[in-house]
Amino acid sequence: MLAAWAASIEPMNQLEANVAAKEASTVASAAVASAVSAFKGSWSSLAGALNIPATVAHQGGLWILLSNTADVAAIPPGVSAQWQAITPPASIGGLIYMRDNYGAL
Repeated sequence: MLAAWAASIEPMNQLEANVAAKEASTVASAAVASAVSAFKGSWSSLAGALNIPATVAHQGGLWILLSNTADVAAIPPGVSAQWQAITPPASIGGLIYMRDNYGAL
């Protein structure tokens, strides 16, 4: 009985690692889906106030706004700490980074 239990430890550890990886991918995919649903277009075309949730295209990437701003043109993504770059999971990256009508991606 003890031998059978010991032999099952490695497969259970592998299963746990697989479940953890799928959970991380699911969480990342949900974040990307939320960001895409709040897409506002190319950052350079925006002016004035912008409230969260908001996502923009800028310099070949996608950026999510972390807090409301009165003047979006004054806070460039990649420079201002009010933006966070979105890195999609590898499994869906090609879906997110397709060229769009804004020409920024």
